Amino acid sequence: MAKGSTASSRAATRGAHRLNYGWILRLRWAAICGQTITILGVHFGFPLTLPFLPLGGIIAFEVVSNLFATWFARSSREIGELQIASLLLLDVACLTALLYFSGGPNNPFSFLYLIHAALAAVALSSRFTWVVVVAAISAMGALFWGHHGMGDHHHHGPEEMQMHVRGMWVACALGSVFIVYFIGRIRSSLEVARAALDGARIDAERARRVAALTTLAAGAAHELATPLATIAIAAKEMERQVEANTSHSALVEDAQLIRRETARCHAVLQRLSVAAGRQDPHEVYSIELADLVEDALDLVTANEGVVVEMPDALAHATVTGPLTALAQAIRALIVNAQQAGGEGSRVELSATRLEDRRLTLDIVDQGPTVPAEYRDRIGEPFFTTKGVGEGMGLGVFLARAVVEGIGGRLEYLANQETGMTARITFPDASQAMNSQ
Repeated sequence: MAKGSTASSRAATRGAHRLNYGWILRLRWAAICGQTITILGVHFGFPLTLPFLPLGGIIAFEVVSNLFATWFARSSREIGELQIASLLLLDVACLTALLYFSGGPNNPFSFLYLIHAALAAVALSSRFTWVVVVAAISAMGALFWGHHGMGDHHHHGPEEMQMHVRGMWVACALGSVFIVYFIGRIRSSLEVARAALDGARIDAERARRVAALTTLAAGAAHELATPLATIAIAAKEMERQVEANTSHSALVEDAQLIRRETARCHAVLQRLSVAAGRQDPHEVYSIELADLVEDALDLVTANEGVVVEMPDALAHATVTGPLTALAQAIRALIVNAQQAGGEGSRVELSATRLEDRRLTLDIVDQGPTVPAEYRDRIGEPFFTTKGVGEGMGLGVFLARAVVEGIGGRLEYLANQETGMTARITFPDASQAMNSQ
C-alpha cells in the first residue's frame, strides 16, 4: 500500500508540473502580446524613440522559444521543476534585455520582475524559487550599471516624471492582473490534481479491501469445501439407508434438508468468491441489458415481487463487462431492496439513457429512507443499516467494486415518498469496447 501511495503521489506531482507548465506557456503568449502592444503604443503615443530592431529581435526570440516549449510540452517527455524553472529564467533574461534597450531601471515596467518571483513561489519548490528570485534581483540590479536610454527624455522635469508615474501605474495594473488571474488558474488546476489524487487513494483503498475479501473468500471456500462435501456425502448415505425403513420418513426429510442447505452453503461461498473478483479478468463480453437483468433475476430465490419496466430500445442496449460478476452485483442489489421493503414488497427495475450515451439501471425499493448522514457510507465494507444478524454490508460493497471496475458508478438516492433507489450507471458500451 505504501508503494502504491508513493506511486500515486509521484503521478499527481508530475501532473501538477505539467499543468503549471501549460499555464506558464499561456502567460508567455500573453506577455508577448502585451510587450508588442506596449512598444507600439509608446512609439506612436509618446514622444519617445525606441530601438525597434533589437526589441523586435527579442520578441521574435520569445515567440520561437515559446513555440519550442509548446512542442516540448506536447511531446511524451516528462515535465518537471527544471523545465518550469528554465522557462522562468528565460523570461527573466528576455525582460532584462527588453529593459536594457528601453531605459533600464528608469522604465516603469521593471516592476514586472515581481511576476516571475510570484509564479516561482507557486509552481516551484523553495530551492528553484530562490534561484529564480536571485536571478530576477541580480538582473534588475545589473541594469543600474548599464542600459540604453529612450531618446533625449529623462526624468528631470515634472512632465517626464508624470509620464513615468503613469507608466508605473500601468505596469502595476498589468502585473496585478497577470498575478491574480494566472496564479488563480494554477491554484484551480492544482485543486483538480489534488482531488484526482484523493480519488486515486480512495480507489486504491477500496481495491485493497476487495483484495482482502477475495483472499478471505478464497480461503473460506478452500477450508470449507472438504467438510461441506463430507456432510453432503454423509447426508446422502443416511438418506439412502433411512429410505429402506418407512417408519423413519421424517429422517429422510432431514437428510434431504441437510443436503439442500449444504448445497446452499457451497453456492454462497462460490458466489462470494466470484463477486469479490475471483474470475478471469479477461472475461469481458457484451450483453443486452434485458438479458443481463434476466440473468440476475435467475439468481434471486424469490423474484415474484420484482417488476421490470424497460423500453425495447433500452432492453436491447448493450452492456460490456464481466457478465457473471455484473449479474451477481445486480442480484445483490435486488436482494437488498427486497430485504429493505420486507416480505411481499415490490421492487421496481427501470432503465434510462443519459445524454452522453450511458445507461442507468434503477432498483427501487419500498423500504425506509436511509438518513442523509448515512448515505455516503453505503457501500463501505461491514457497514449496514440492517438489524443484528441480518447482514454484514458486503453485498453493496462488492457490487460497487464490480460496477466501478468497468468504469461505471453505483449510488443510492432517496425517493420522494419512501424507500431508496440503487442506481447503476454503466459506461458507454462503444467506448468500453474500444478500450479493450
